[in-house]
Amino acid sequence: MRSWMEKARKCCGLTMKAAATQLGISESYYSMIERGERQQKLDIALAVKMSGVFGVSLEYIVNQEEASA
Repeated sequence: MRSWMEKARKCCGLTMKAAATQLGISESYYSMIERGERQQKLDIALAVKMSGVFGVSLEYIVNQEEASA
């Protein structure tokens, strides 16, 4: 479970569907990423997009991913 993703998404007032749309992926795929079922090692291109959508730094995302590994 990537709780940091859920928190960042909710802080932006986004639903999973809205976040997925902005990231250019399906809602179901986004959900699987947030639950930790896909992208065990988060793709850098997706991380860069998340940084922009969620308004967080890429460094924050990397730190969160390392902390949960």
